[in-house]
Amino acid sequence: MIIRTTAELARPARVLLALEPTGINPASLQLAVQLSHSLKAELRSLLMEDLALLRAATLPFAREIRGSGEDHPLDPVTLERSLRVSETRLREQVARQVEPRGIVWSMRSLRGSGLAALLDEWSLTDFMVLGRAPRTPWSTLPATGHAMLLYRNSDDLTHAQQVLSDLARSISPPLPQLTVETLRWVDVAQSLPLLRRCNPGLILLAGGSACWPSGELRALLEGLDCPVLLLPGEPSA
Repeated sequence: MIIRTTAELARPARVLLALEPTGINPASLQLAVQLSHSLKAELRSLLMEDLALLRAATLPFAREIRGSGEDHPLDPVTLERSLRVSETRLREQVARQVEPRGIVWSMRSLRGSGLAALLDEWSLTDFMVLGRAPRTPWSTLPATGHAMLLYRNSDDLTHAQQVLSDLARSISPPLPQLTVETLRWVDVAQSLPLLRRCNPGLILLAGGSACWPSGELRALLEGLDCPVLLLPGEPSA
């Protein structure tokens, strides 16, 4: 299926952008901004702060191992200060992209159990964009390329294809021209190696948050260097 152009999509309530204190994925930010601008949807940036890490910082002799391999003392005051510095830096990065486009946006910290807390924020009409800070030197979505649409059952696939078709017919399509391949998701052990071999520029998830446990989302984000877009789900009958 080729994503192309024309007409207009029903407006989603929000575009949710997941952020981590370690940094921002430029391609994920670009995608979230494109979706919000094209669909005239509010952009909500959610900075995930893991409660497990915050609790660990209260333990005696807690240490932080940085990218250089050096370890440093970790305490609640130091960690909170580091999180606020990260929040300020990320807020500035997002603002530089969204404010010139007149997008309504907000950013707040989301303190909880990692991705599980993030999925609790999602509703059926939302798009959610995820993606860890890249480990390879790319910075934007490719102008052309391919995406993988992951699904668990045929009903979810049909609904997701309709969402993508509506996006492509919008006045200002938010996605680049992409060839979209479909893959029925089995589990991490079987499906993730296939995805790595395909090396897609974008992962699309059908079926809504109920279909994607936080552990599987984490495996996708850690195993691939591309943005992940959770598509709106289908309302229950």
